[in-house]
Amino acid sequence: MHLENKLNKIKEILLSEEDVSFLTPLGEEGIEKLQKILDDYIHKNYEEQKPVYQTMAFATGLLPNFIVAKIAQEMLNPYIVGQVTNYLKPKDAARIGQNFNLPFLAEVALHADRFHLSKITQELPFEMAYKIMRIMIQKGYFARIGELADNIPESLLKKFLERFDDPEEVARIMIHMENLNIIYAVYRTEKPGRRNAVMDALRRLGYSDLAEKVENHL
Repeated sequence: MHLENKLNKIKEILLSEEDVSFLTPLGEEGIEKLQKILDDYIHKNYEEQKPVYQTMAFATGLLPNFIVAKIAQEMLNPYIVGQVTNYLKPKDAARIGQNFNLPFLAEVALHADRFHLSKITQELPFEMAYKIMRIMIQKGYFARIGELADNIPESLLKKFLERFDDPEEVARIMIHMENLNIIYAVYRTEKPGRRNAVMDALRRLGYSDLAEKVENHL
């Protein structure tokens, strides 16, 4: 199951919904090397284009929000919009974002800086942010949601998770979280039945070690 998660991360980087199981023969080490190559390429491209993104971010303040959204969705791709978003104030980005269609924003979320994205998420209306997250879950973008979960307030994370009916969805998000203290804090307040269902899902996915860590801190 760990290999499956690495393959899903590759899909997120490539913004692809195609089956990438053909990469399985590379093994975990080979897939990690491929991911590093892709990450390095994206970072290099970002550094080269940074002045362009900064200029585009400045230009958004000169146009009505709905015009900015129309131009971005029809003429740019989610990667470019994600990079431009990094140079907008969180409140401004959230205000402009309310003029975009949600599936497009779900793709943009993959490319914005995760720390900046967490601040933008806090500025969005909750229902809108939740709907975007649901789209990301449907597309299997659990790695990015896990990164987001690490950086939003515990109270907001708990509010999101309370809306998820499927314990496996919650488990897949937890797998990609690095901040165990947030997981412990959130799950101390969970009802025993739901908490047990999520722990069972973690074990089915091959993460018994994480389930035990959480249970030992309750």
